[in-house]
Amino acid sequence: MERKKKLICGIRIALFAVLAAVCMTGCTSREDVFLEEIAGDTDRIEGTENAKATGSTGEKQTDPGELDNPVSGDDVPLMTQIPQTIFVDVCGAVANPGVYELDEGSRIFQAVDAAGGYLPEAAQNYLNRARSLTDGQQIYVPTEEEIAENLPVETQIMSIEDAKKSGAMALFGEKYGDSVRVVSMGDFSKEFCGGTHVKNTSEIAAFKIISENGVAAGVRRIEALTGDNVFAYYRNLEKELLEAAKAAKATPATLTEKIEHMQAEIKALTSENESLKSKAAKEALGDVMDQIVEVKGVKLLASAVDGVDMNGLRDLGDQLKEQLGEGVIVLASSCEGKVNLIVMATDAAMKQGAHAGNLIKSIAGKVGGGGGGRPNMAQAGGKNPAGILEAIAEAKTALEAQLS
Repeated sequence: MERKKKLICGIRIALFAVLAAVCMTGCTSREDVFLEEIAGDTDRIEGTENAKATGSTGEKQTDPGELDNPVSGDDVPLMTQIPQTIFVDVCGAVANPGVYELDEGSRIFQAVDAAGGYLPEAAQNYLNRARSLTDGQQIYVPTEEEIAENLPVETQIMSIEDAKKSGAMALFGEKYGDSVRVVSMGDFSKEFCGGTHVKNTSEIAAFKIISENGVAAGVRRIEALTGDNVFAYYRNLEKELLEAAKAAKATPATLTEKIEHMQAEIKALTSENESLKSKAAKEALGDVMDQIVEVKGVKLLASAVDGVDMNGLRDLGDQLKEQLGEGVIVLASSCEGKVNLIVMATDAAMKQGAHAGNLIKSIAGKVGGGGGGRPNMAQAGGKNPAGILEAIAEAKTALEAQLS
C-alpha cells in the first residue's frame, strides 16, 4: 500500500514537470514568431528590446552582449573618402536632354557633351561654356530663333538666398549684398545682374564674337556685336569679299582657289628672282680674289657692290666665304638710296680674335648707320652711300685692332 502511494506521487510529479516544460516551450516559440513578424519595423523592434530589458517587473536587465563586446573608438572603421558627384539637368537644343551625374567641379561644356552635344540650331555662343556647375543646376541651351523672339527681360529685386533658390546664377564671382537684382529672359536665362540689359531678347537678335584676348592673368576679354550691328558687320564683310574677288579676277565662290594658285605662282617667281639677283651680284662684283689682304695672319676680303639688297648680300658672302676658305669678309652695297653692310668671320679667324659683330659696329658709322650681330656674322644698314668706300677702308684697321 505504501509503495502504491509513492508510485502515484512520483507519476504526479513527472506529469507536472512535463506540463511545465510544454508551457515554457510554447511561450518561447510564440515570442520567436512575434519577433520575426516585426523584424523590419525599427520602432517596434526598439519597443520589444525595451520590453525585454525591463521584464515584467519593470526592472532593467543587463544585455550580456554589452559586457562581452564593448565598442570602443578604436573599433569604429575609418570611412573612405568617396569622390563627390553632382546632378545637373541639361535641356533645350541638345541631342539627349536629361539629368546627368557628373564629377564635382565639372563645367558646362562637359554637361553638354554628356547630353550628346549641341543640335544644329543651338545658340552655342550664348552660354559661357567654361562656367563651373553646381548640384541641382539646370542648363538650358536656347536656339537662335529663341534669342530672336520678342521675349521680355524681367527684373526682380530679392534676397540673395531667394535668388539662389530661384535658380539664378552669379556669373562674375562678385560679392553681393543682402538684396540682389535678378534678370530673367524667357525660360532659358536667369542671372544675377551683371551690367546693362536689353528690354527684350529681340534687341539682341543675333550675336557675333569678333575678338577674344587676355587682359590679365586668368582674365579674358570678349568683344561681340549684337542686333543690327551683326547684320551690318556681315554686309560690310560681303562687300569686302566681292571687292577682293573682283581684284583677283574671280568670284566669291572661287576666290580661295584663285588665291592659292596666285601664292604658288608668287613663290616660284620669288625663287627665280632671288637666283637671278644672286647671279647678277656675283657678276657685278667680278673677280675680287685679288683684293684679299692679310692682317696679322688673317685673310681679309673687303669690297663694295652696287644694287644688291641684304638677302643678296648674304648669299654673295656665303659664296665668297667658300672661295676664301678661312678669314673675314666685309661687303657693302648701295640699294635704292640705302646702304647694306655685312661681315662674316670663319672659325679660324674667330679663334685669332676676329668678331663680326664688333667689326661692323666700328665701320657702320661711316655710312651713317649702325648694327651688330654674332661673332661669325653681322649686318648693318646706313643712310649715306657716299661713305661706303671709307667704311671698306676702315675694315682693315678695325680687324687689326681685334687680332691678338
